Amino acid sequence: MKRIITLFSAMVLAVSSAVPAMAGTGADRPEPEPTSRATIDLGGSNVMAAEDTIKVFVQLATPSVAEFVASQVEAGRPEPSETAQKAHAERVEREQDELEDDVERAGAEILAEMKVGANGFTVRVKPQDLPKLAAIPGVVSVARVATFEPVNESSVPWIGTPEVWDSLGLTGRDVTIAVIDTGIDYTHATFGGSGDPSDYASNDPTVIEPGTFPTAKVIGGYDFAGTFYDASGRVGPDVPTPDPDPLDGNGHGTHVAGTAAGMGVLTDGSTFTGPYGPDAYVDNDFEVGPGVAPEALLYAFKVFGDIAGSTDLTSLAIERALDPNQDGAIDDRVDVINMSLGASFGSPNDPSAIASQNAVRLGVVVVASAGNSGNVPYVTGAPAVAPDAISVAASVDGGLTVGAMEVNAPSFTGLVEAAEGAITAPGPFSGEVTIADPLRACSPLANPTEIAGKVALIERGDCFFSTKILNAQNAGATAVVVFNNSPGSPIVMGGDPTGINIPGVMISQDDGLLIFNDIASGGTVTVAFDPSLELPKPELADTLTGFSSRGPGVTNLFKPDVSAPGFSIASAAVGTGTGGVQFSGTSMSSPHVAGLAALMREAYPDLEPTDIKALIQNGTVVARTTGGAPYPLTRQGVGVVRADRSLTLGAFAKPGGVSFGYINEVGNEDFDETIEVVNLRDYEQEFTVTITPNQTVPGVTISAPSTITVDADDSEEFELIIEVDPEAMPWDFGFYSQTEFDGWVTLTSESDTIQIGYLAVVDPAAEMEVEADDDLLEFENDSDTAAFAEGFTLAAQGGLLLHKTPFAIDATGFRTNNL
Repeated sequence: MKRIITLFSAMVLAVSSAVPAMAGTGADRPEPEPTSRATIDLGGSNVMAAEDTIKVFVQLATPSVAEFVASQVEAGRPEPSETAQKAHAERVEREQDELEDDVERAGAEILAEMKVGANGFTVRVKPQDLPKLAAIPGVVSVARVATFEPVNESSVPWIGTPEVWDSLGLTGRDVTIAVIDTGIDYTHATFGGSGDPSDYASNDPTVIEPGTFPTAKVIGGYDFAGTFYDASGRVGPDVPTPDPDPLDGNGHGTHVAGTAAGMGVLTDGSTFTGPYGPDAYVDNDFEVGPGVAPEALLYAFKVFGDIAGSTDLTSLAIERALDPNQDGAIDDRVDVINMSLGASFGSPNDPSAIASQNAVRLGVVVVASAGNSGNVPYVTGAPAVAPDAISVAASVDGGLTVGAMEVNAPSFTGLVEAAEGAITAPGPFSGEVTIADPLRACSPLANPTEIAGKVALIERGDCFFSTKILNAQNAGATAVVVFNNSPGSPIVMGGDPTGINIPGVMISQDDGLLIFNDIASGGTVTVAFDPSLELPKPELADTLTGFSSRGPGVTNLFKPDVSAPGFSIASAAVGTGTGGVQFSGTSMSSPHVAGLAALMREAYPDLEPTDIKALIQNGTVVARTTGGAPYPLTRQGVGVVRADRSLTLGAFAKPGGVSFGYINEVGNEDFDETIEVVNLRDYEQEFTVTITPNQTVPGVTISAPSTITVDADDSEEFELIIEVDPEAMPWDFGFYSQTEFDGWVTLTSESDTIQIGYLAVVDPAAEMEVEADDDLLEFENDSDTAAFAEGFTLAAQGGLLLHKTPFAIDATGFRTNNL
């Protein structure tokens, strides 16, 4: 059906009823073609012209050493010899030498070279000179270099690690993990150091003093950044000052390394040396608990300055992890790389993502943080966005405890959650509770006689915490209990502490109202707070943190891949010798999985990294909200990792997370993805296939065979099929599209239960055509789904007033949306 509309001075944008929502990344949208075959990827940025210079990675045509080795192995040939690898490195160097002048003539300043993980130059260049770089023969791509930021003892037992130590004898022995971060405090006892804080304090971080580094545990490393480096230039110089000593001056990398592979520190300050197993936590008192792979060996690659800030040195550290001794051959590459860092809306063309993917091709398991940017579609970061890297979201473990206050009231007696104030005097305190008048205590209290010598009950809101506390203090209160004015957990009261000399805590709205109602009804309520009191929160076990970044990855990759504990994680504290500290972030999640990957590599030295990734995904449990509903898979990945489940599987299915990508169809279509099931057992297994939908969409269905049989030590494939009927799918406004369809496929045999996640981003499309003839516009929709168009009219003279008239066309005619 056709409709003809007359518009005055009109410009019309016609789109389908849905477009991929990339939150401003520009992903899935083609860039203008340069004059050569090279592509330019600026990560969707639209502010390039406002910048004097930017840093980009110029990728060259000759395969890097990693790509050369991986291609030979993938073709079924033996891994090239050390001599052949060095010869190829020289070939890469010759190409770089030949093109160096061309790159500089194009207006670029060469900052660094890569030859192992990726082949190319990191350069600083003016945005207007990018086409010149792309036009150089031999240049494959020009991609903006992302700047990364650090993504911030019950957790290790929670994921089933001690059972693996005990029953399987796996501790990561002789497996190497590269921690690309702020460095490692190798003097800390959890890494086998002296445990003497003075040894850390006297260590010059710019040189290696004789006998200090490397150690038996931290066997190598390098500082690419220096003390004051910050890639953004906001808090330090953006020019690195590298040195050979990767001593951590920040604390982030030490904490991360401790979670992945710390040996553990007993309360007497000594390094724990085992035996590792479930009884380790029963028979010993830990100052700092052991990491997931406590006998793994560490490399410390420092890419942040001591102020953390940001970095664009990550790809150089990956390069070094593939060739620690810098001889051009990669026979000494590490087994696992952990990167607790990220850049939001990560691009697969970032050099760190390229190098990460190449590292996986070489047999290295690459693990990285999903990011701390919250529940925003597509915000998940690089380098974890590399397709075969393991991107890790942050969950809460089952051992979480919070501060508590004891309450004795007519309606209840027991512990309630209590957050001690940051601006109040330290507890403990106890006493009878009296209601403040006014309740929010934003003005001097009208009942000082009742308040004097008592604990004042105050409601949050309307004024600063300091105002409330001082008003109660001036009325003679011995302490304050502030209850929240909205649902949820209490927060730590902050602000100006000037003049405050009484203790105080905040409790939840529900707990506060119970106390209020008891007192208002004539009852007596007493409370007692002690900083040592703890309240377990088992209801938060395997829930996700609010800060964990949402996927999918750019180009609709299945990201994040899994979740792991990342909230209030206790690990080694830099400079303390033996102490610990609690941090939160997906930075804390990633090393749990890196440690698990080390255990996997010890158990299965011949499996590919994609196999290990699948086993980790296959053994997960579903993360659920406090209300019991599962999260979208773009938040949790396949689920929360469990070491004991993954390492006792006798079969795996890959990919463990299946993405059908963005489906934007006009008519009925089927889409299929192949899943390979590998049986590691020495007997045949028959699996029952069960599909458990999570997020559903009308008009979209998924199917799989009901059973699959796999012979001993063999593999079989099956197809997972999505069918879409756009006419039955819900129509949307068209400006923003993020309709996710996801769930799980479970394979169950007598011996094994394998979990696979699936994901698709779906929306109906319309076949719409627009023809213009002077002031006449003709719209035609030949499909069964609604189409969307938006007309723009210049409606003012002497100024730019833009008026827009959105409308839709369906099979029955034209309608105007009054928006």
